[in-house]
Amino acid sequence: MTDYDGDNVLDILTANQRTDNVTVLRGKGDGTFPAPASPLSMTYAVGSYPTALAVADLKNNGQLNIVTADRFDDAVTVLPGDNTFAEQTTNSAGIIPDAVITEDLDGDGVQDIVVANRGYDQHFITVSVMLGKGD
Repeated sequence: MTDYDGDNVLDILTANQRTDNVTVLRGKGDGTFPAPASPLSMTYAVGSYPTALAVADLKNNGQLNIVTADRFDDAVTVLPGDNTFAEQTTNSAGIIPDAVITEDLDGDGVQDIVVANRGYDQHFITVSVMLGKGD
C-alpha cells in the first residue's frame, strides 16, 4: 500500500500474473477500496507474468513509478509516474525475476532497482542491480 496518486489516501497496487498487468485501486479515504472495474481503479499492461512490484520516484520529479518483475520476459518493466504510462520501458533483469525493490544503493539521491532472479531449477540464482540515472 502506498499513496500512489498523491491524494493523501492509501492505495493498493497489485501485480496480476495471469493477465500481465498491474492494477491500482485508489483508496476512498474511509478504509475501503473500489472493485477493479470501478472508475477509481486503473489497470496498466506490463511484461509477461509479473510476480512482484515496487513503487518509487525514479526520476526525482515527485511522481511515483511502478516497477514490475516480469518472470516470463526475464525483465523488469518501469511505468512512468505520469498516469498515462505511454512510455514504459523494459530492462533485462536475469533469469526468472521473482522480486524487486527500489533503494538508493550508491547514495547519489537517485533510486536504484534491485531484482532477485530465481534461475532455472534453482541454478543461476542471481541478483541484478540497475543503478538509477534519474531519468
